[in-house]
Amino acid sequence: MLNRSERADIIGTGEMMNWKKIGWSLLLLIILGAAGCNSADNQSRLGKLAITTQINQDNTPVAELALIVDTAPKIYLSVELINGRRGDRVRVTWRNLTKDQIVATETFTGRRQTDRPYEFIGLSTTPQTSWLASAITLTDISWPAGDYEAVVQLGSKETQQIGFVITTEQQFDIDAKKALVKNLWLGTQINSQNQIVSPSTKFDQHTEKIYAVVLLQNVPAGTRLKGSWQLLETGEVFSVFMTNFSGGGYLPFILALDEAGKTIWAKGNYSFNLFVDNVPVISRNFSIG
Repeated sequence: MLNRSERADIIGTGEMMNWKKIGWSLLLLIILGAAGCNSADNQSRLGKLAITTQINQDNTPVAELALIVDTAPKIYLSVELINGRRGDRVRVTWRNLTKDQIVATETFTGRRQTDRPYEFIGLSTTPQTSWLASAITLTDISWPAGDYEAVVQLGSKETQQIGFVITTEQQFDIDAKKALVKNLWLGTQINSQNQIVSPSTKFDQHTEKIYAVVLLQNVPAGTRLKGSWQLLETGEVFSVFMTNFSGGGYLPFILALDEAGKTIWAKGNYSFNLFVDNVPVISRNFSIG
């Protein structure tokens, strides 16, 4: 039989062995977990998509566009591929959504060659972001106007899509000018930043000043803006104000009772209209009564 001291030694040794097993198990789990995280982080995946009409040498977009004029000679889809590997298969499908037609398809396999300058760079070990650029080329006088979509599929892993609109040059100019205006508010007071304090579309006949404030963005230098106030029932225009504007910010237009040569406003329905380079871009109706 073992005496008490010998039994204690055996128990102590067993506990030490159990703790060692637990320690090695925890270490193994940590290593496997870290390896799993690194493996996930290093997997190839799709990043950003951008539609453009011009690309840089590394296939990145010069500018991201949502609206394309119908005479553009080439339309590019720039695709960011994170941790691209040789053998990765990226398939791009261009669709005309308005006509429900496939315009073109293109497949990339990760080897940049002379005859395929728009392949992405396939890497074997080092994680890196690279870009590929698919393109459709104008072969007729103009692209059919409408809604389009480019769909990108990375093997069987994931799919992303991006939409854009092709429009006529005339409509493109109108839409581009409309895009300069983010919003329009009406009210009787503005603060130091030219913002409407309390927006409203109903005013009293004795209101001395009515403000229209437009929020503008990315306005090219020298752009001409015109605001006009009109009584809809008669077509009478009370006030027209013109100014040049560039950049972004809040721009107020004022309809003043005394400047209109009146002591009281006629009851009725009115409208404020904003023109950008003589193109009507936004309006807001209001009533006085």
